[in-house]
Amino acid sequence: MTLFGPRRTGKAAFLIGDLGPLEDDFVHHLLAAFTRSARRELDADAAVAAFDALERNPYVFRRLVEDLLLHPDLAIDEALVRLRDRVASELGFPDLWLKLTPLQRAVARLLAEGVAKAARARVGVLLGAAPPSASRMQTAIQRLQREGVADAPASTWIIADPALAAWIAAHEDPEIG
Repeated sequence: MTLFGPRRTGKAAFLIGDLGPLEDDFVHHLLAAFTRSARRELDADAAVAAFDALERNPYVFRRLVEDLLLHPDLAIDEALVRLRDRVASELGFPDLWLKLTPLQRAVARLLAEGVAKAARARVGVLLGAAPPSASRMQTAIQRLQREGVADAPASTWIIADPALAAWIAAHEDPEIG
C-alpha cells in the first residue's frame, strides 16, 4: 500500500473496510513516511495529540499529514485548524449555521457545550436580550431537530453530529455571545 495514494483498486486505502481502532503505531508509521518524504521531522507527541483530536480517524489524520507535507511552513496545530475548517466547509457546517436564526444558534451553542436543557435565561444572555418564551425555545429545538442538528436519543437533547458540536463550540458568532 502506498502512503499518500490510492491502492490499485482506485479507492483510498483508508476507506476500504473497517480497520478497527488504530493505536499510536499508526501515527508513528505515518511520521516515519513523512520524514522520508519531507526530509524533516514532526513532533511525535503533537502528532498523537492531533490524531486524538481527530477522534483517531485515520483518513482525516492522513489528510493532516498531507497538508503538512504540502505546506512545510505549517506547524501541526496550525494544520489541524486549517483541516478542521476545510472539513467543516466540506460538510456544510457554515451554510447550515447561516440558515439558523440567532435563537436557534444560541440553543445549538448551549447543546454543543453539553447543556442538555437550553435554559431560557442563558439563551437570553447569549442573545443580549430578554429570555425567549418557552414556546419560542420549543420551536427552536424543533427546527434544530428537523434540520438534523439536534436529537434526543435518550430523552436528553444533544447535537446529533459530534463533529458539528465541536465546530459550533469553537465557532465565533457575532450575533450570539
